[in-house]
Amino acid sequence: MCSDADFLRGYRKQNDLTQTELAESFGVDQGRISGVERGKRPVSLQMAARIADRRGHYQFMRRALERLLRPCAAVFGDGEIAATIERWIAGHKEERGDAEDPARDGICF
Repeated sequence: MCSDADFLRGYRKQNDLTQTELAESFGVDQGRISGVERGKRPVSLQMAARIADRRGHYQFMRRALERLLRPCAAVFGDGEIAATIERWIAGHKEERGDAEDPARDGICF
């Protein structure tokens, strides 16, 4: 799996977008896109949800949830954390009426 920075930069370049255009399409400011692309900021859960809502990409959502829930692994175990993440994403997709395209998930450009 590629880094958030590689994925976001590749996605932006493949779609011939500036950081500002991408930021506007995701509903965030350009500085956040720049920070992620430089590896200085992770994709927040809020930004990950916006990306999933607008583009149907769930890679960032999985990563953001894993960062958020990782401290709980000692108590609940990795398997339960992974299952919780998948349930959360499934619920999000159901709310949107989205069928995730597995070919897009985990793509590194």
